[in-house]
Amino acid sequence: MPRKRLLLFVVSIALFSRCETFGQWIGRPEPAWEKTFQTWVADPHKKVYPNSFGRDLARRQIELQACRNEWVIIQLGVRSPQAVKSLSVRASELSTADGEKIGSNLIRVRYPGLIPVDENGQYTPDPLWEVPAVSLRPYQSQGIWIDFRVPADAPPGKYEGALDLLRDGAKADTFHVKLDVLPVSLPEPSGYHCYLNILVDPSSVARVKRLPLWGEEHWRQLERYLQNLAAHGQKTITAFIVDDPWAGDTGFAVRNLIEWKCAGEWTREGTAWLAFDFSPFDRWVNLCLKAGINDHIECWSPLVQPGSDHSVVIYTDTASGQRRSLRLPAGSDEYKAVWGEFARAFQEHLRARGWLAKAYLAFDEIDTAVLDRVVPFFHEVAPELKLMISGGDEKGRHMAESRELSFHYGYYGPGTGVELPDIPARRKAGKRTLLYTAVTPLYPNTFIFSQPLESRYLGWIIWKWNFDGYIRWAWDFWWPENFWDQPLYKWHSGDMWFVYPGPDGPVDSIQWEMLRKGIEDYECLWLARQGLEKARAREGLTDLVERGEKALTRAIDLATQQFDRTPAPRDPIPARMDEARRLVNDVLSELACLDLLPR
Repeated sequence: MPRKRLLLFVVSIALFSRCETFGQWIGRPEPAWEKTFQTWVADPHKKVYPNSFGRDLARRQIELQACRNEWVIIQLGVRSPQAVKSLSVRASELSTADGEKIGSNLIRVRYPGLIPVDENGQYTPDPLWEVPAVSLRPYQSQGIWIDFRVPADAPPGKYEGALDLLRDGAKADTFHVKLDVLPVSLPEPSGYHCYLNILVDPSSVARVKRLPLWGEEHWRQLERYLQNLAAHGQKTITAFIVDDPWAGDTGFAVRNLIEWKCAGEWTREGTAWLAFDFSPFDRWVNLCLKAGINDHIECWSPLVQPGSDHSVVIYTDTASGQRRSLRLPAGSDEYKAVWGEFARAFQEHLRARGWLAKAYLAFDEIDTAVLDRVVPFFHEVAPELKLMISGGDEKGRHMAESRELSFHYGYYGPGTGVELPDIPARRKAGKRTLLYTAVTPLYPNTFIFSQPLESRYLGWIIWKWNFDGYIRWAWDFWWPENFWDQPLYKWHSGDMWFVYPGPDGPVDSIQWEMLRKGIEDYECLWLARQGLEKARAREGLTDLVERGEKALTRAIDLATQQFDRTPAPRDPIPARMDEARRLVNDVLSELACLDLLPR
């Protein structure tokens, strides 16, 4: 080989070796830990990204507290300089010294998958995949999400167990778990006092999975989705009563549960009358009721949402087989003719099914002047059909009759100068006032790039600001093309869903799991408040009440200090959720020992 070519070859090897050695550590020594297989206890309030690291690589003890019927969440982080073909976790049972056990079969192990997110420019972990094992590329970090619900009948006490981390089939590490089960029971999700109302699109499953709409396989999968929704505390049945209720604003047509038909082209002067097939609506409502979602039925919507002044009704011309569309200005003669037919038929159908008391025609962010043109009309043609106003009504003329009102986090609340309704008075009258987030604020929110902490925080701020619960669109609004590769579609990444479409049912997101954790925190605060009120009425417990109130105030302050807009953040740590819950847990335990908690 000529000397010049040999020299170039040697220099190339040297340069390549230098890059291979230092990689991203240009200009500084490579950390010593990067040369080893690393495992650590990761904070579930943060996501484990492909380049995440653990600062405390020696900790192998995981100490937890939980009520009965509460979900426990553990996250581990793993990183390896070499490829790993198979990474998994084997959980033991948890047991007490007295032989009480929480079976290992109750412990679920899932692996956060990656989604490319534009807002942070990173492959971001979010969907929680329940698979036997995953593989790792060299220098790739991976989160492991481990959770279980403490059985409702688990005796209080100290439970211990282990999590074995397996690398290519061999045990690589062991984490020891200590769980203190408190003498306190949370209600079943159907009994949560924090009201959850997330808008659901049942047609999304068929759209993304390419299933025949309202076919048997579609209904079979929907049952699994509803079980998941109910297990997280959903109370409201979402029902779309017109096709494409956002008139294309979502980028795809959300399909309706009621088929509108007409034997010919409908005109106000014509003789063709509208007819309605309620079959999918009935089956959907029954499926929701079976799952335990049973508070009320929100029927969207007699006006294009949000903020419009007209309705769009798409119907099937049964004479020609064509799909036709009617654009109906709010309150016009045509509007009254079409919606009058529907409202009367719907009212009678609901009465026959026994659902009339549960059903509401829902309006989304409609101006007062537009509501003035339609609300009296519906009262006249179907006086037993109730109405629900979600946002809008800036002059407040129709809010009072709405059983449920929602107020945006960024526009209302302490410190904004905007006056809220009398929430305690509404609650006493059997009406709810819900907090909601949407495409704003940027944080706290439930986007894919949001910290998991933010989802949990919502439960605390709902309690602090005295709201009754949380409302958000949307739970499963997926578009059919390029969903996994481009989540930034119409609005911020993750704005349109809390779950992902799995092979045979929903795949939870980290945000969805942490939202439930925040609702459980709310339930603990509710229990503590009830217990302290009972203690207040009992002689000799003044000291307990004072200490309990002080502890709850401190806990709420710790949990909300980062995002609550009343004070400026006072702590570089975003929030101290675990410390806050320990304070609440101490109050609950003391109240439980005196039999002061609701049963």
